[in-house]
Amino acid sequence: MRNESNIDGANPFGTSTKGAYLKRPTPVGSYEAKYPHPWGLCDMHGNVWEWCENYYDSTNKSRVLRGGSWNGSGYVCRAAFRGSSAPVSRGNDIGFRVVLSLDF
Repeated sequence: MRNESNIDGANPFGTSTKGAYLKRPTPVGSYEAKYPHPWGLCDMHGNVWEWCENYYDSTNKSRVLRGGSWNGSGYVCRAAFRGSSAPVSRGNDIGFRVVLSLDF
């Protein structure tokens, strides 16, 4: 198994094979041509944490972050892991994905 996302490749998850560690975000689509995903979910793990609309818990103080980031280990850079942060937080490893909803 190889590192197919922008994460801390020195700390992979589910494999002992280490990968690259670029120590910075990369442009969206950097891994798409080399490792295409059947559903177009490239860059969803690693690169930057992505803000989600839902709250992390019942206190309604923190929002959910998904996907992990370039400075995260493979354990947190996966769909099953939820991070959290207050909506006023910012950092060089947090972003959001613009989505267009199409009505069919």
